[in-house]
Amino acid sequence: MDQPMAYIAPMVVAIVFLGVVGGIISDWLKTKRVQAKAGLGSSDVDVQRMQAEIDQLKERVHILEKLATDEERGLRDEFRRLA
Repeated sequence: MDQPMAYIAPMVVAIVFLGVVGGIISDWLKTKRVQAKAGLGSSDVDVQRMQAEIDQLKERVHILEKLATDEERGLRDEFRRLA
């Protein structure tokens, strides 16, 4: 009776392992398919374009932060409220 149990445990582990690996491969293939369908295979041109856009957005945020934290602007607003 001990003999069959010695074979069952490794088989269960192997089945679970194959199921997990199969799921991972399936998800990976689905992701690749979706990326190919959406054209998300980032080429160098796409990466450069996105980096330029990010740089422009960073500059805009920097300017907006300056405007929002400008002390003179704050003083002007306070003077307008007091007037």
